[in-house]
Amino acid sequence: MDVGCTLKPVIVVLCGVLLVVLLLLSDLNPKETFLTFSTYHGGERAPHQPLRGGSEQSLFGPHVQCTKALFREHNKVFGYFPSGGTWEDVKYNGENVTTFFPTACHFRWPNLTEIRTSCPKALDWLRIAIMGPCHGGEYTRGLVDILKTHLGFKCQGMRRERNIRGDHSPDGEYFARGNSELNLSLQLRQRHCHGCLSTEIACQLNTPGASPRVHVEYVGMDDVIDSSVRLFNDAVREQSIETYQEFLFRVYFKDRYPDIVIITPSWNHVKFKDSPEKFRADLIYFRALFRVYFPNSTSIYWVPGLRKNEINWFLKGQRYRNQRVDGMLASERIDLFNHILFDIVRTELINSTSLLYGFLDQIQSSEDRGSWYRDRVHLDPRWHKTTAAFLLELICS
Repeated sequence: MDVGCTLKPVIVVLCGVLLVVLLLLSDLNPKETFLTFSTYHGGERAPHQPLRGGSEQSLFGPHVQCTKALFREHNKVFGYFPSGGTWEDVKYNGENVTTFFPTACHFRWPNLTEIRTSCPKALDWLRIAIMGPCHGGEYTRGLVDILKTHLGFKCQGMRRERNIRGDHSPDGEYFARGNSELNLSLQLRQRHCHGCLSTEIACQLNTPGASPRVHVEYVGMDDVIDSSVRLFNDAVREQSIETYQEFLFRVYFKDRYPDIVIITPSWNHVKFKDSPEKFRADLIYFRALFRVYFPNSTSIYWVPGLRKNEINWFLKGQRYRNQRVDGMLASERIDLFNHILFDIVRTELINSTSLLYGFLDQIQSSEDRGSWYRDRVHLDPRWHKTTAAFLLELICS
């Protein structure tokens, strides 16, 4: 019997299989290997999307809690905001709650029992400013709701911007803070945002002898850079101020700078009217204002813009449906602007000593929330409350 002839076909087959395996492996990037998890810290979960990672795989996944440090490491390893995840229904106090489970880590929400004792200490005497268009106001309401219903705070509205002229111009009295001379020196222009009315809320832990207090303010901001509020009287300030953002940083926040700033842009008002070059220049200018006027102790959280719904459009907005600029739909344009944002703040996002932080990739996490959109732009409170809860957990981490 010719053993060599008998083994030869087997050897050929084995070599062929080995060659195929080697070819497949040669095409894989070490950072593109897949790792899946079947359980979640705290309970059973539905099947997950795969987690991308290489030697850093063990650093990320549903078994790891989402923290500022983990987000920073993710930004460094993958070069972008954490992306991927699923929306799932969970039971909490006998009720179904829909929440988002990122691929990179897990948030405790809606069960905040573990941070109920530690978080108020981190929030003690904290001033939080949330800046952005109407989404910022919704996130503010979501955050205050969580402080009251989950962390035992009692909250009270202190001031609210009024639509005095009826044309959505800023309220000079609000931004002058009772300074009549300053109010007379303000030049106000109409904003395109109907829900950008700023508001101030004070919260205190609602337990006997408790001292933790949190001051939350939503500061409406129609655009990255705009001229809705300008200061033109040199007798009040040494030089005129041409943009609303510079007015906020130089005058409005002076002597009461917030400890935390959460920037929640939707890019809705700039997605088509601004070129990528102008958008980048405005963002660089906006970021420079922080460096010049804010103390180094201020923490900054950037929340990327979320997608636009191309289905739920009002009749008056039908002309904008599926509109393209440079071949891109609204959500594609917003995604481009999010990448520009990441590129501008990347150095700080990955710097362990920086107090600038990012958030989840909102384009991805809002992808299958079409039923939550009230129109092409605005979502119902479930979205904003979930996002606010995640931000609160990051602040407390």
